[in-house]
Amino acid sequence: ANLFMNKSRYEDAIANIEIVRSMQKADRRSLQLLGNLYLQERMPKQSVEAYIESIQGDFDSDDVDKWLNPLETLTARGFHAEAERYHKAIKQALPPSALKKHHEILALSEASVNFHLGDADTAHSLIRPIVDKNPMNGEGLLLLGKIHQSHQETEKAAFYFERARSVPDVKEKALVQL
Repeated sequence: ANLFMNKSRYEDAIANIEIVRSMQKADRRSLQLLGNLYLQERMPKQSVEAYIESIQGDFDSDDVDKWLNPLETLTARGFHAEAERYHKAIKQALPPSALKKHHEILALSEASVNFHLGDADTAHSLIRPIVDKNPMNGEGLLLLGKIHQSHQETEKAAFYFERARSVPDVKEKALVQL
């Protein structure tokens, strides 16, 4: 699979890992790679299947960031139904200590999914405490701006977009929203 990836032959890499997977010999890293490849090829349903399979089994705290990265990518690319499904699987797989440690990322993702699926009120109730606790959460500020924008609350939306503009990671996105 690595050889195929080096030559940008992603379909061949997918096929190779799927063969190993069908023999039930794919390890967690291979399944995460398979999920990444499916996501690269814009196949989010298959990607989520591989990611969910990769998080089954014993918990390893070193894996949490690897589990959360696809969630953020699915959300950012607009695959909201798939992000919601993966989010639920992560919440079931993570032990309480890890859920607490990564609460901000999980809440932001859940809020974003809710907003894009048409539930702005739930999104607001999820993200507002996060932004209150961490006023420099750029993605949270942007989401609050979008939520207020969707309610035709232009001044409140502009307030959050202006605040987001001061966060380097999201400055360009905030300028676009203004």
